[in-house]
Amino acid sequence: MIKSLRNDENGASMIEFALAAPAILMFVIGIAQLGMLCMADAGLRAAVAEGARTASIFRVPAPDDDALDAIIVARIDDAAWGMADEHKGEPEIVHGEDDECRDYVDISMSYTAPLDFIFLELPSVTLTETRRVYKQVQDCSTGSSNSSSSSGGSTSTSSSTSSGASSSS
Repeated sequence: MIKSLRNDENGASMIEFALAAPAILMFVIGIAQLGMLCMADAGLRAAVAEGARTASIFRVPAPDDDALDAIIVARIDDAAWGMADEHKGEPEIVHGEDDECRDYVDISMSYTAPLDFIFLELPSVTLTETRRVYKQVQDCSTGSSNSSSSSGGSTSTSSSTSSGASSSS
């Protein structure tokens, strides 16, 4: 009887599937998580770029910085897509002047993307986007304005522990 059971291959496919199914399931979930992470990164970039465009169209003297900041934050919130509201960070807006006495606005925002692999607990990933925009300045002597420009955004990604503390680069 044992010899007949050794040669019997009924059910072998089911056992092979049971061994391979968890790896295949984790691969499919990983692809979905990577897609959601890429979508959140694209939404973060689009939102900060929209805030930079908004900051660049206001000429100085414009509304005071607090009013300008409120307008920029509203445009960023309207343009943000692909991100859950509970994981979005507040946009940070910093006004300054560079070495050549040009006024600028730095706009940065972060998003903490949780990774959910059902069986596996992984730390969340923090995405950060920063843009610097040079403001348009009204030239009082000629009545013309210098155009504004936006220096390319930089994105950094970092991993954080599941307790909520994050590191940024």
